[in-house]
Amino acid sequence: MENFADAAGRHWVDGLVLESEARTENADQLFGIAAECAIKAALMMSATHITAGTLSKTYRTHIDELWDRISANALPKHLRSLPPLLRMENPYTDWSIEQRYGDSGVVSAEALERHKSMAKRLISAVGIVGHRSK
Repeated sequence: MENFADAAGRHWVDGLVLESEARTENADQLFGIAAECAIKAALMMSATHITAGTLSKTYRTHIDELWDRISANALPKHLRSLPPLLRMENPYTDWSIEQRYGDSGVVSAEALERHKSMAKRLISAVGIVGHRSK
């Protein structure tokens, strides 16, 4: 069974470890996946987004596309700090799952920080606990 909240926390922590070792491209991938999992964890809190016990097909995409598919109405009402974040301009337009095949040095320090910062904010907004240090 999918546990997007746990996955978000795990990818966040692993991203921090890789960042501390100057493994920028892999850290950036994990910050993007952590953000994606945080949003999917929020969507799973609403029965209308679940089909046969799994997240509906509409939301089975990565953060660079997922960001623009989410409407405020799709999110649980108790997550009040999440909709304002998702109304912001998509910070992941320069992130792609395909970058995992790319050369080293293609992720800028600015992109890494932007992706990391938003992942941290999303994890916090969804209430994922135990993984928000650093």
